[in-house]
Amino acid sequence: MVSAEEIEDPLARLRSFCALLPETTEVDVFGNPTFRVGARGFATFEVIGSKRSVCVKIASELQSVVVGRVGFEPEPETGHFGWTLVVLDGQVSWDEVDELLIGSYRLVAPAEYVVLLDELLGST
Repeated sequence: MVSAEEIEDPLARLRSFCALLPETTEVDVFGNPTFRVGARGFATFEVIGSKRSVCVKIASELQSVVVGRVGFEPEPETGHFGWTLVVLDGQVSWDEVDELLIGSYRLVAPAEYVVLLDELLGST
Protein backbone atom coordinates (compact mmCIF):
# COMPACT_ATOMS: atom_id res chain seq x y z
CA MET A 1 0.00 0.00 0.00
CA VAL A 2 1.37 3.39 -0.97
CA SER A 3 1.14 6.09 1.67
CA ALA A 4 -0.25 9.51 0.91
CA GLU A 5 3.12 11.03 1.86
CA GLU A 6 4.94 8.90 -0.74
CA ILE A 7 2.48 10.02 -3.43
CA GLU A 8 2.76 13.66 -2.36
CA ASP A 9 6.56 13.65 -2.37
CA PRO A 10 7.86 10.77 -4.47
CA LEU A 11 11.19 12.55 -5.00
CA ALA A 12 11.91 12.43 -1.26
CA ARG A 13 11.08 8.71 -1.31
CA LEU A 14 13.41 8.14 -4.29
CA ARG A 15 16.19 10.08 -2.64
CA SER A 16 15.97 8.10 0.58
CA PHE A 17 15.99 4.75 -1.23
CA CYS A 18 18.76 5.59 -3.73
CA ALA A 19 20.95 6.93 -0.90
CA LEU A 20 21.03 3.38 0.49
CA LEU A 21 22.64 1.97 -2.66
CA PRO A 22 26.46 1.78 -2.77
CA GLU A 23 28.38 4.72 -4.23
CA THR A 24 25.25 6.55 -5.39
CA THR A 25 25.25 10.29 -5.97
CA GLU A 26 22.55 12.71 -7.05
CA VAL A 27 23.22 15.26 -9.77
CA ASP A 28 21.04 17.70 -11.65
CA VAL A 29 20.73 16.89 -15.35
CA PHE A 30 18.69 19.45 -17.31
CA GLY A 31 16.71 20.29 -14.19
CA ASN A 32 15.98 16.65 -13.31
CA PRO A 33 17.40 14.95 -10.22
CA THR A 34 19.44 12.04 -11.55
CA PHE A 35 20.85 9.24 -9.45
CA ARG A 36 24.22 7.87 -10.54
CA VAL A 37 26.52 5.06 -9.66
CA GLY A 38 30.02 5.97 -10.72
CA ALA A 39 29.57 8.19 -13.77
CA ARG A 40 26.43 6.46 -15.08
CA GLY A 41 22.85 7.36 -14.33
CA PHE A 42 20.46 4.63 -13.27
CA ALA A 43 17.36 6.68 -12.38
CA THR A 44 16.01 10.13 -13.22
CA PHE A 45 13.06 11.86 -11.60
CA GLU A 46 10.96 13.70 -14.16
CA VAL A 47 7.74 15.66 -14.23
CA ILE A 48 6.08 15.29 -17.61
CA GLY A 49 2.89 17.30 -17.84
CA SER A 50 1.43 16.67 -14.42
CA LYS A 51 2.86 13.16 -14.10
CA ARG A 52 5.71 12.59 -11.68
CA SER A 53 7.79 9.62 -12.75
CA VAL A 54 11.14 7.93 -12.50
CA CYS A 55 12.99 6.77 -15.58
CA VAL A 56 14.91 3.51 -15.09
CA LYS A 57 16.77 1.13 -17.35
CA ILE A 58 15.06 -2.22 -17.76
CA ALA A 59 16.24 -5.30 -19.66
CA SER A 60 14.45 -5.37 -23.01
CA GLU A 61 12.58 -8.62 -22.31
CA LEU A 62 11.16 -7.16 -19.07
CA GLN A 63 10.42 -3.81 -20.67
CA SER A 64 8.22 -5.48 -23.30
CA VAL A 65 6.15 -6.99 -20.46
CA VAL A 66 5.80 -3.94 -18.19
CA VAL A 67 5.00 -1.28 -20.79
CA GLY A 68 1.65 -2.96 -21.35
CA ARG A 69 0.67 -2.21 -17.75
CA VAL A 70 -0.80 0.95 -16.27
CA GLY A 71 1.93 3.27 -14.96
CA PHE A 72 4.66 2.22 -17.39
CA GLU A 73 5.72 3.61 -20.76
CA PRO A 74 8.92 3.60 -22.77
CA GLU A 75 10.89 6.83 -22.43
CA PRO A 76 10.18 8.71 -25.69
CA GLU A 77 13.82 9.30 -26.70
CA THR A 78 15.68 6.38 -25.13
CA GLY A 79 13.00 3.72 -24.71
CA HIS A 80 14.57 1.61 -27.44
CA PHE A 81 17.59 1.23 -25.11
CA GLY A 82 15.39 -0.06 -22.28
CA TRP A 83 14.77 3.24 -20.50
CA THR A 84 11.25 3.18 -19.09
CA LEU A 85 9.11 5.75 -17.30
CA VAL A 86 7.38 4.58 -14.15
CA VAL A 87 4.59 6.92 -13.06
CA LEU A 88 4.72 7.61 -9.32
CA ASP A 89 1.02 8.16 -8.67
CA GLY A 90 0.39 5.10 -6.51
CA GLN A 91 -0.62 2.66 -9.24
CA VAL A 92 2.81 1.01 -9.17
CA SER A 93 3.81 -0.16 -5.70
CA TRP A 94 6.94 1.22 -4.08
CA ASP A 95 8.16 -2.36 -3.63
CA GLU A 96 8.10 -2.76 -7.41
CA VAL A 97 9.70 0.65 -7.94
CA ASP A 98 12.48 -0.36 -5.51
CA GLU A 99 13.06 -3.59 -7.44
CA LEU A 100 13.24 -1.66 -10.71
CA LEU A 101 15.70 0.83 -9.18
CA ILE A 102 17.93 -2.03 -8.01
CA GLY A 103 17.67 -3.69 -11.43
CA SER A 104 18.57 -0.45 -13.19
CA TYR A 105 21.51 0.04 -10.82
CA ARG A 106 22.73 -3.49 -11.67
CA LEU A 107 22.52 -2.80 -15.41
CA VAL A 108 24.70 0.31 -15.32
CA ALA A 109 26.98 -0.08 -12.27
CA PRO A 110 30.61 -1.13 -12.50
CA ALA A 111 31.09 -4.75 -11.39
CA GLU A 112 32.76 -3.80 -8.10
CA TYR A 113 29.68 -1.80 -7.07
CA VAL A 114 27.36 -4.68 -7.98
CA VAL A 115 29.43 -6.81 -5.58
CA LEU A 116 28.88 -4.18 -2.86
CA LEU A 117 25.16 -4.16 -3.64
CA ASP A 118 25.00 -7.96 -3.36
CA GLU A 119 26.75 -7.78 0.00
CA LEU A 120 24.30 -5.10 1.16
CA LEU A 121 21.33 -7.20 0.05
CA GLY A 122 22.80 -10.40 1.43
CA SER A 123 22.88 -12.11 -1.95
CA THR A 124 25.79 -13.74 -3.74
